[in-house]
Amino acid sequence: MTRTPASKARQPNAVWEILICAKLMPKEDQLTFELRHISVFVAVAEELSFRRAALRLGVAQPAVSRLIAELETRLAVPLLRRTTRSVALTEPGRYFLDEARQILARVERTTAVSRGLASGAFGRLAVAYMSIAAHTVVPHVVQAYRRHHPDVALNLTYMGSEQQRDAVMRGAIDVGFVVGPFHSPEIDGRLVSRHRLVAIMPAGHRLADRAALTPADLVGEPLILGPRDDWGAFRRLVTEVFEAAGVVPHVALEATSITALFGLVASGLGIILFAGFPRQYDRAQFLPKPILTDRHPHLLTHVVWRRDTLNPAVGPFVETALRAAPELPTSDFDGP
Repeated sequence: MTRTPASKARQPNAVWEILICAKLMPKEDQLTFELRHISVFVAVAEELSFRRAALRLGVAQPAVSRLIAELETRLAVPLLRRTTRSVALTEPGRYFLDEARQILARVERTTAVSRGLASGAFGRLAVAYMSIAAHTVVPHVVQAYRRHHPDVALNLTYMGSEQQRDAVMRGAIDVGFVVGPFHSPEIDGRLVSRHRLVAIMPAGHRLADRAALTPADLVGEPLILGPRDDWGAFRRLVTEVFEAAGVVPHVALEATSITALFGLVASGLGIILFAGFPRQYDRAQFLPKPILTDRHPHLLTHVVWRRDTLNPAVGPFVETALRAAPELPTSDFDGP
């Protein structure tokens, strides 16, 4: 059986040795060193001169000498070899310099991250949106926010407006984009967009030549809408508009995603009732028509968050949303 040489059998961790030695010191010498000791040592070790280190740090040379002496006493390890003409690192000093640089870099990084978290420059933000907001306000707000806060991780989740209100209350999300009127003592909200109610039909539809439509024009037409669970506020707006005109809408199909809604229209299966017009779709294929009523109905989108939120990233995100709102590309049918 081969015996391991004693020199390799045990390679003690120098940091642990320092800590153990510190524990074996007399009680009056068991003082931990501070960051100022480390900073001064790094300066002296890099300059190999007490005078130049003092000039670099902007302190008196005797103070530098005193701190180095305190550090060596508390470690019970000589870090520097001094003569009247030179300063050199001992072997423990070279090791301590490497570790000291890492400590100072970690402290600097930790300080910067902590301040960034407190200011909202770093961190995580959970944001929810519903279908209509996903194609109007949300992309522009996120784009503007990412330009100024690239180090905040955004988690974007699709969620109906009613579910968003509950999720904000539970703390499951930090910010939501909900549609419809919103009032709550625990949740704050601001209006960020308003879009006119429109009907979107395929090219070649019998109503394609109309510049605008009334609810009466849509009587008997198969309408396509999002489900009530996700589009509750929008569905209520549609019901109010049609009831005010004395007609009943014929909802023939429902679909959760915008892609599915437009796919059904492209297949000639009906007309979408929507708010504004998603710009990624071709107006030669999908024809949006404003719905005219005496009330000029609009779908209102609000950004909402808990008043007592502890996430510092919420404030800058909401501020960005409010600044971006006036800059949003407006729908051709947004009006008074």
